[in-house]
Amino acid sequence: MRLYIGGQNVSKLVNSAVAAGTRSGCSRTVTVNIAQSYSDSRIPSFDFATGQSVNFSANGFEFFGVVGSVSVSTGSKTATLKCYDFGLYLKRNVINRKIYDKTPKAAAKLLCSSFGIPTGYFAPTADFRFSRN
Repeated sequence: MRLYIGGQNVSKLVNSAVAAGTRSGCSRTVTVNIAQSYSDSRIPSFDFATGQSVNFSANGFEFFGVVGSVSVSTGSKTATLKCYDFGLYLKRNVINRKIYDKTPKAAAKLLCSSFGIPTGYFAPTADFRFSRN
């Protein structure tokens, strides 16, 4: 398991990490519980903030995104970070468009380019096309 927040390796401080998301959702989340204490010198302290970059990987699962919320518990000496992948930004855009004669991958690339969002790798999908009837 590897976790970088804002470019800092905090992997050794992770108590737990839970990934969530659905095939129909446009954004995945990772909730991470990290040992954090400003008063205990044995535990390094970091200033986590919303918007920081997140790079998480475990057991073949890769996640790149941003910190969406930070909750610090002084009693349990932990910080809980809820992180969102970059699909979060797609979710904030509103567009209604019918796309015909394109594969899902081609349709996604077309929609992303209309918002100026660069595309990279797309997970394989069934090669079907929407067609007009």
